[in-house]
Amino acid sequence: MLSRSWNRIYGEVIWYQDQKDYRTPSFFADDIGYTEGDSTLRRISLKVWHPFAIDDTNNGDISKYFGHFELASDWYLGTRNQIWLTTMLRSNLGISAPNRTTFQLEASGALGGASRWFAQVFHGYGLNLLDYRSSQHSYSIGFELSS
Repeated sequence: MLSRSWNRIYGEVIWYQDQKDYRTPSFFADDIGYTEGDSTLRRISLKVWHPFAIDDTNNGDISKYFGHFELASDWYLGTRNQIWLTTMLRSNLGISAPNRTTFQLEASGALGGASRWFAQVFHGYGLNLLDYRSSQHSYSIGFELSS
């Protein structure tokens, strides 16, 4: 029986910008300069990993598809429309196999109260562990509810 687990050790570095510390240039401001609350970068993270305890019967080629790192960022696109934009890039850089890059783009925004809309585009390998060897394209739209 094949396992779909993945043993790895990883490290992650995160740069985060606090909401009250940002100022961005605005061409729509009354005066030329900076305004609070326009488009701004909020988070960048870099996660690197190394798999261990892998043999040929237990996902031995998973690094060829998932790669060895993931780069992600979050953007906040203004206080009026409250839209978040999130990106993710994962790649093996062509080191251990032909280059297999994965990209995900997600946007979400407030609907009112505790609900939000979201849209997501995924292209690449590793959408899930069941079929990580297949290149997939996925488009998702929906609603998020929270309390």
